[in-house]
Amino acid sequence: MRKCISNAVVCILSLIFCAKLYAAEKILLTTQIWPPYQVYHDNILDGPAVTVVKNILEKMEVPYEINVYPWERAQFMVKVGAAQGFFLASKNNKRDAYATFSEVIFPQKWNWYLLRGNPLNPTDESFKDKSCILVRFGSNMQYWLQANHYKAVGSFKNTDALVKALLAKRCDAILANELAINNYLEEHGLSSDIFEIYPNMDKPLGVYWSNQYLTENPDFLDKFNYFVRKYRPTDEY
Repeated sequence: MRKCISNAVVCILSLIFCAKLYAAEKILLTTQIWPPYQVYHDNILDGPAVTVVKNILEKMEVPYEINVYPWERAQFMVKVGAAQGFFLASKNNKRDAYATFSEVIFPQKWNWYLLRGNPLNPTDESFKDKSCILVRFGSNMQYWLQANHYKAVGSFKNTDALVKALLAKRCDAILANELAINNYLEEHGLSSDIFEIYPNMDKPLGVYWSNQYLTENPDFLDKFNYFVRKYRPTDEY
């Protein structure tokens, strides 16, 4: 009987110790500055995406750190095991090779934007060959354009640069996040009437978690997704 009790105590203590180790492990998340989702306010990282992710991890009682990098590097750090997750991102098979997409946190609409009066139409098959298109560097949109054989694809690091390039007629079209473009127009006092807008597709946004990290912590994603469903914004963002 004493031996059974002793073994039980050892098991319980081991479980407690392991739980403390799990709780004490700091998660490194990488992100980019992408208004309005992730922004700096008074040199402090802020924005609705940052708020949601922080809130969820704090509810889970998991220590974390969020660092800002160029978007391509933010993803690469997870791929090579230097970080555990990146956000906000939409799904593609390139990312799926090394990370797992969480529950959706925000909806996202991809739209084509051309200057008003441009006769080109993204729904025409010839658009792929005739048009110069710009996207954010390292984005899923860039990957999608290349995978679908669009001929002339260039990239800029942020939405501001994309819109300015289009207004300067350096390209025929940009493929961009609707909310990001609307945020730019509002900040600069511009109307969406300057564009011909064509819907492309819906690509919801979430957090990508390293497959290596999830293998080491098999219950983590289920818990994270539970809190996403509980605390994500209820209104269309």
